[in-house]
Amino acid sequence: MKPDDAAGSPELVWIYETDGRILAKIEEDAAVGFYLYIFDPVSGKSTHDHLQDTLDIAMEQAEEEFGLAIANWKQQEPHS
Repeated sequence: MKPDDAAGSPELVWIYETDGRILAKIEEDAAVGFYLYIFDPVSGKSTHDHLQDTLDIAMEQAEEEFGLAIANWKQQEPHS
């Protein structure tokens, strides 16, 4: 376990953004899976959060339920 893991930092992060606004984020937590967060495009506040077993499932859910194309996700370094 890395020191950041003990503090609760995500292992990997994917961002879905358009026009400079983050619409969604997926964070990996090795202990439980992948958290999918959906944000209101105007306020930036989280409107939905879902836990999935795999990254693929989280991205598929984002595409099916929220119209976020799988090809548009970008991996980002997690903030510590």
